[in-house]
Amino acid sequence: MNNTSKLNSFLFFCCLTGVTLDAHALSPQEIYRQAERQIFVLEVLNEQGAVFSYLTAVLLDPDMVATQCDSVQGAPSLRLRQGAEIYPARIAQKDSARNLCLLHAPGAGASSAKLRDDVPQAGTQVYAVSNALGLGISIAEGVVSGVRALQGESFIQHTAAIAPGSEGGGLFDAEGKLIGLISYRQRDGQNVNFAFPAQWLKEIGQRATSADAAEAWRAKALDLERAAKWDELAAHATAWSKSLTDSAEAWLWLGAAQDHRKDWPAAELAYREALRYEPSATQAGIALARVLLAQNKAQPALEVARSMLRYRAEDARIWLAIGGAERALGHADEAKQAFAHSAQLEPWNSEAYTGLVSIARLRGDWTGALSAQRQVVQLDAENPFHWIDLASLYGRNARPERALASAERAIALAPGNGDAWLFKGGALSGLKRHREAIDAMQKAIALKPQHLDWAWGWLADIYYELHLFPQAITAYREALKLTPDDDGLKGRYGLALKDGLQLAEALRLFEKLRDAHPEDPFAWRQIGYVHSYLGQAEAAIPAYEKSLSLDRKQAKVWAALMETYHSIGRREDVKRAYQNLLSVNAAWAEQSYRKLILPYGAAP
Repeated sequence: MNNTSKLNSFLFFCCLTGVTLDAHALSPQEIYRQAERQIFVLEVLNEQGAVFSYLTAVLLDPDMVATQCDSVQGAPSLRLRQGAEIYPARIAQKDSARNLCLLHAPGAGASSAKLRDDVPQAGTQVYAVSNALGLGISIAEGVVSGVRALQGESFIQHTAAIAPGSEGGGLFDAEGKLIGLISYRQRDGQNVNFAFPAQWLKEIGQRATSADAAEAWRAKALDLERAAKWDELAAHATAWSKSLTDSAEAWLWLGAAQDHRKDWPAAELAYREALRYEPSATQAGIALARVLLAQNKAQPALEVARSMLRYRAEDARIWLAIGGAERALGHADEAKQAFAHSAQLEPWNSEAYTGLVSIARLRGDWTGALSAQRQVVQLDAENPFHWIDLASLYGRNARPERALASAERAIALAPGNGDAWLFKGGALSGLKRHREAIDAMQKAIALKPQHLDWAWGWLADIYYELHLFPQAITAYREALKLTPDDDGLKGRYGLALKDGLQLAEALRLFEKLRDAHPEDPFAWRQIGYVHSYLGQAEAAIPAYEKSLSLDRKQAKVWAALMETYHSIGRREDVKRAYQNLLSVNAAWAEQSYRKLILPYGAAP
């Protein structure tokens, strides 16, 4: 058999067995080595120059990369990172309808991705190379599931695993050609992921207007934002929206300006206009949900936030907005799930953990609130307010030593913060370091904390515990000037009056509390005690009896009632009260028996 016959026989065998010849197929390792020169980590920065979120971008031409648009629009600044190299970037062109942007990044590479001309068929081997979870460039293998029609366009569906941060990454075939730009993962199934076809990247310039026309508008808007000139920014953005009539970004800036001016209806209108021009602008959708919440429109806010999931189902900010709306609607379970999902998608996002703290607080789950707040502090350790909240939650969990350490950390960061000194005083009080606690509370009061009423009330509690009743009374009065309707505080004030022997005023206060809360045993028993101090047994007895009818497990009140019965010679009532006390507290009963019954030789 000659060589030609051998070759024909081999090709015939390949056809029979399904074996295909692909001289250009690369190994996954080769795909990665080639693609990592074409893929960049994209960092979105806030006004302070800190990284706000991580994405991915693909090099198309020297100095030019492509990425998903809605994640970068309106960002104060952008930069690309590849290894140790950093390249500042800006939006050069955008195809708003398809949510694609070209970024100009001088010096960013020369090894451009080679685009595949056709859309691959189902079953084609593919590789997703992206900055998944902001952890750096990685590769994941899968296959094309099919081509799906969504919102009037055809997307490539694939099974290669992606995660938040993958947006803008590259989807490559076995030859290393770019077949698509990673878009998002849909939430209705596992590994149901999508990519924009690579051919679209060639069409951005044809479909988009150069961003240069908007650059001057944007630059001035940024300057006005940095200067916090919100009225001027609103006027500027209004003019921008009239000059570039299809600019969603202009309406987004107008919404931001009205947002800062707290003109919620105007902000709502602007954000809705931004979404009308660019329905996939998740930044506008998230902001719209927030201003709806500011207007107590929780249900519309929830609907807007959920509508954004169709564009970016794994955007942690969207789930944060959903959590806020569910919380406002009183749906604690749903809010907790949304905040937890946001934290799962962006473990570095402290706002998600703050949301979990708020839900735990609403439920009185102080252990859960403490756990979430510790995460907040780990993520933003230089914020004194986070340490103050941590100190308060350690206090709620009866851990004063940790509360003290957290408060002192807050003071180190913000020595003039009255709330930090307030919680330091509370922690010192819990540790029974009362004199130091008084000094800290007095320091807090001088610094005017947010909760000045707490400072006076807690200072009064410390004085009361030390039996410094005049000082306690003065401090309680200061606290009540700030919160005159706080009946719990009034009750503590009444105790200080009673124990400070200001009995007439104490009696008037307890009688008012009794009238306001006739089913509360507290005021009734205190009225009984005051009458007993005044030697008014006949008036004390019905007050004690009423308190015990509301709560019969008050051992001290039974003992006081026995003494009062005894003082006016009602010995049978003493015995009856003794039997009740015996069923409640044997130790108190024994003490009262020896004092009031045994000396008279009466059988129990």
